[in-house]
Amino acid sequence: MLACGVAFLSVLAIGDQAPASAPVASSTPAASRPVETVSQQLARLSTTAPADASKHDLALRAGLQFCLAVAAADARRALECLDATGYQPLPLRGPLLDEPGKPIGAAAMRIRIEQQPHAALGAEPAGRFAALQRRAAAELFPGVARWMLDDDWAIVFTPGGALPNWSQDSCCVVVRVRATRATVIGGNLFAALEAAP
Repeated sequence: MLACGVAFLSVLAIGDQAPASAPVASSTPAASRPVETVSQQLARLSTTAPADASKHDLALRAGLQFCLAVAAADARRALECLDATGYQPLPLRGPLLDEPGKPIGAAAMRIRIEQQPHAALGAEPAGRFAALQRRAAAELFPGVARWMLDDDWAIVFTPGGALPNWSQDSCCVVVRVRATRATVIGGNLFAALEAAP
C-alpha cells in the first residue's frame, strides 16, 4: 500500500527572491485575496516531504486526501490512506459503546466509497477542516475521543452551508501518525454521510 500523499508530492520551482531586508509588499489587500480551497491546501501541504513535515501537517494531509477521495468516489486513492487494520466506525453523537464493533476492511470500504455520490468538496474553503488532538476533539466528539490515542488526530469537517452529497453535520476521520506515515484508522464520516439529506 502506497504512503498516503505520495501521489500529491510535487516540486516547487522557486524563483529569485528579494533580500530578507527588503520584503516585497503585496499589492492585494488581505480581504480581497482568493480564499484557499481544500484542494489547494492539500496541494500546498504535499509540497513538503514527509520527513520535513510536522505531525499536524502529516495528519491533516492524510485526512484531506481521504475525504477528497471519498467525495470523488475514488476508492483506490482513499484506500492508499487507509490503515492496514481497516476503518473503525465511531459515533457521530453521544458516548462510545464498550464494544464499538470490528473495523471495516479494505474490500468493504472500496464498495462503500464507490457508491458515494460525487461532492465538490475540493472547492470548499480550506477552513472547513481542522486537525485536532484528542483533548480538543473530545469537546466535539466525546465518543470518538474516548477511542483515540493521545497522539492521534481528528481531522474535523465543519459545514458552512449546503454542499450537495456531503455531510451537513460536523464530522471527522481519525488519523494515526507513525514516524512519517499517516493513515486513516476510523471516524464518523460515513455515519454523517448516511445521515445527510
